[in-house]
Amino acid sequence: MQTVFEMAQAKDRDEVLGFANYVFSNDYDTRDFGPMLPKIFRHENFMDGMHYLARVGGKIKAMAGAYPLEMQVANGKGGVVSLPGRSIGMVCTHPDARGRGLMAALMETVMSEMVRDGIVFSCLSEDQHHYAQFGFAPANSVYTFRCGKGNIERVLGHEWKTGLSLVKVGAGDGALLDDISVMHEAKPVRMKRERAKLFDILSSWKSQVYAVTEDGHFEGYIVQLKGTITEMNLRRASPAVSFNLHALPW
Repeated sequence: MQTVFEMAQAKDRDEVLGFANYVFSNDYDTRDFGPMLPKIFRHENFMDGMHYLARVGGKIKAMAGAYPLEMQVANGKGGVVSLPGRSIGMVCTHPDARGRGLMAALMETVMSEMVRDGIVFSCLSEDQHHYAQFGFAPANSVYTFRCGKGNIERVLGHEWKTGLSLVKVGAGDGALLDDISVMHEAKPVRMKRERAKLFDILSSWKSQVYAVTEDGHFEGYIVQLKGTITEMNLRRASPAVSFNLHALPW
């Protein structure tokens, strides 16, 4: 059967999503990437040219996603320097098509087109040994720490009190999302986040988004995933308190 390499178009959204769900569910556990990654798979977010496909006999047998990123760095003069990047994800091969070199061919195309398009950085959060063959290498360290009630009491005392509150943020909470967007845009180094897609980005992987308020005033925000704070930005904190551990922060 003929093997065809092509780029997915918007019309292929359901087929691409179904293929990713099948392969990852077969290899790991049940996955439904539609609600898990609305920033990619919501109909209005699914774009032409983000997924490289290998079709055999007309059916998808391998896929690699290359998602646009833009890192913005403040230049100290009121402007920003923009660095184009791409995040690699949804890399998968159908179980009955492995060992044929389909994925290697797709990744070679992904890498060569990033060079062609002037992409200056790329990232992924997968097996570093597997992707080393394509030029990827560890670029940073990630630290995880625990903070419980006992830790707080040792620092602030047993009678500590706070006027801060957490308010869960939903897709329809426009004013709070506006505040979050403004705070994000004030970071000296940040990934560009379109305001229209902000909630889909923050809620990826079924994360929960909370605004931090005091007496009704916005003071920051927190993103939580399965009990872990993956992103936090507070108005009255030192810069060290603001951090972002999202693997795909676009």
